[in-house]
Amino acid sequence: MDVGNIQLDPSHGMSSSSKNAQVEVIVVPFPCHSHLNQLLQLSCLISSSSYNIPVHYATTATHLRQVKLRFHSQTHLQNPNIHFHEFPTPPFLSPPPNPNSSSKFPSHLQPSFDASIHLRDPVADLLRVISNTATRVVVIHDFLMAYVVQDIATIPNAESYIFSPVTLNISSMDATNIIQDPSHGALSSGLSVRSKNAQVEVIVVPFPLHSHLDQLLRLSCLIAAHNIPVHYATTATHLRQAKLRFGSQTHLQNSKIHFHEFPTPHFLSPPPIPNSSSKFPSHLQPSFEASVHLREPAAALLREVSAAARRIVVIHDFLMAYVVQDVGSLPNAESYMFCAVSAFHYSLRFQKDQNSVQVLLDEELKGIPSLEGCSTPEFQNLVSLQYDFLSLAAGIIFNSCRSIEGTVRQTICFSS
Repeated sequence: MDVGNIQLDPSHGMSSSSKNAQVEVIVVPFPCHSHLNQLLQLSCLISSSSYNIPVHYATTATHLRQVKLRFHSQTHLQNPNIHFHEFPTPPFLSPPPNPNSSSKFPSHLQPSFDASIHLRDPVADLLRVISNTATRVVVIHDFLMAYVVQDIATIPNAESYIFSPVTLNISSMDATNIIQDPSHGALSSGLSVRSKNAQVEVIVVPFPLHSHLDQLLRLSCLIAAHNIPVHYATTATHLRQAKLRFGSQTHLQNSKIHFHEFPTPHFLSPPPIPNSSSKFPSHLQPSFEASVHLREPAAALLREVSAAARRIVVIHDFLMAYVVQDVGSLPNAESYMFCAVSAFHYSLRFQKDQNSVQVLLDEELKGIPSLEGCSTPEFQNLVSLQYDFLSLAAGIIFNSCRSIEGTVRQTICFSS
């Protein structure tokens, strides 16, 4: 069964940095057998060895007994990844069917349908319990249970998808988020719709050096152009510098870009050394070292944005890994490291011991000078400080060009 854009990989959506990262699925069917059965089939698929994801199938005690007794494979129901939750059955009248009715609709079941709205409180309790122990919660609910699962909007690490048990003409809709109904065997049912207030926001944390600031400001403008809120955060001094020197002031007026000024830490500002044997701007080293003091304001911004957004993505400069380390404490956040140097430089510095890089150097890039002397020991100490926190990143973003660095990029991917 195709599950469309519901990402069932437990490492997806949350940062793979979090060692106990886990996605759990809560399934809330409508209490009518044709609906109950389809979502139970889907639950068995998600919890199977193909995905190995915990699933919580929740309905009234009466309807749970009914669907389990009628299910075609009792073996699948023994999967330890499926957890069944029995809600108290709300009282409702149970009139007999009308044999002479002109309609085939089972109107005698209407009282039980109406009673389903009373399941909101027990469902909300279940949502809170699961969300406290899981890194990410995916709620799949019947179209007719949207009222019941409305409290999902209050849970920051949860998202919901509507399951439609009836057939649907996909030519008349956006078919990018479809769950294929296991009972129909075709892309016919289950338009997956995100909760209306589901939202991803991006926090960008550049290193306070203009060549680094500018690249991430350009990336911020690109992301904001896709109608995604972006929070670009650096010191007040460096933010003014980056904005004044930026190539397009029009792009900075995009309402999706939010600028955050951190207090500028105190640091010495010695003049450049005009006759230095090194081209490295060592006179800026005090400002580089002062950047480590941005951890607290960065953490405060992370907490503020994560409290309001369903999911946050933090894109930080390689040299700011120490500063954004608190992203690991946020259940609805993931981080990506931005490499401000070329992919070629990255491969030489960090993957030089990999066989694939050695082959590249020996066969195609003979005579490349050593990296020794390209920076100072003090700067290397700052680089070393980042190493313990690089594993928090879910991936690396390179500012690269395939026509120039295509071979190197393939080598980096292979080595990684």
